[in-house]
This record gives sequence, structure tokens and C-alpha cells, in this order.
Amino acid sequence: MPDDSAVQDVSFKDWFNAARYTDIAHQLAAAEPRFDRKLFLKITLDGIAERELMARLNQTSIAADAALPGSFADKLAVLRKIAAPEGNTFVGIWYSDFVGQFGLQEPRKSLAALRYFTQFGSAEFAIRTFILRAPQTTLKEMIKWSNGQITPTSTCGDWRAKVPDQGYRGGNVSGSWWAIPVLPVRF
Repeated sequence: MPDDSAVQDVSFKDWFNAARYTDIAHQLAAAEPRFDRKLFLKITLDGIAERELMARLNQTSIAADAALPGSFADKLAVLRKIAAPEGNTFVGIWYSDFVGQFGLQEPRKSLAALRYFTQFGSAEFAIRTFILRAPQTTLKEMIKWSNGQITPTSTCGDWRAKVPDQGYRGGNVSGSWWAIPVLPVRF
């Protein structure tokens, strides 16, 4: 795995580069023999120069979904096998990003997976899709997390979703980039 701490003048987007994608492909292939390494690398590397950091992170999830066989639950099981500290906690966000992109139809499994994956990187972006879709259920689950042994890094700031102002109160000096959802949450 590339050691990001040793490289001083690297663009953030280069945390997801050919070496990183090759390493991720190796890990996925070791965990799931039917994993399509060539497809994964094609999806992640084609057009990489034009992608910024978040687009590269999202592309990792898209490629994993395309290259791993089976259902969402099957793919999630593979990600759980390979999830480990990456030497860069931002890079570990891709596990949660996968859940946020592909797990909305299975919220119980997805929220449990987000809790697990926060050991390796924040779920702050992924949790937002669940908050917006099912605020009561998601916030209830997040409260359980905060009272447990593991407090995921997806709490606190994510109660303020980073979304355009669409019926939300809040904002900052330059507009409503940070919005506080007005959620009718009953516990």
C-alpha cells in the first residue's frame, strides 16, 4: 500500500492513484476469487487524470460494485474481509462510500456496515444519504452508536447535512452550503 505520509508534495486526489487501485484490486481478488480485476482497474483508471479526489473515491465504489459478483450483501461481506486501516484514514472512506451508493435499499445491513467501517475511515458522507432518506431510523441508530463502545466518526458534524438548501434552515457567510435539516425526530 502506498504510504501517503512519506510523500509531501502530492495532490490529495493522488491518494487514489494507479498504485492504490492496483493494491485494492489485489485485496479484493484475494478475498473473492470471482472478482474481475481487469474490469475494476479499467473503471478506476480510465479518465483518472480528469477526476478530482471525491470523484476518484466514488469511482472506487462504482468499480467495486461492477467487478464484484453477487448481491449487495455478498459484496459487503467481501469489503468487510478486506477492510483495514489504509495508512490514510481518508482513503478508508471508500468502504462507507460503497454503502452510501449501493446500500440504500437495505438500510439495516447498511447502517451496521457503516458502524463497522468507521473504524477505518469516516462515514460522514455516506451517512447523509441515510439521514435524508430515513431521518428517524438513521438518527435513532446513530444515538445507539454514540452510547456504545465504538463511537463512529460519522456522528456530530453529520447531523448537519452538506446539501443545497432545499427546505432546510442554516447556512454560512457565503450561503447555505452547510444546512441544518429540520427533522421531526421522535424517539
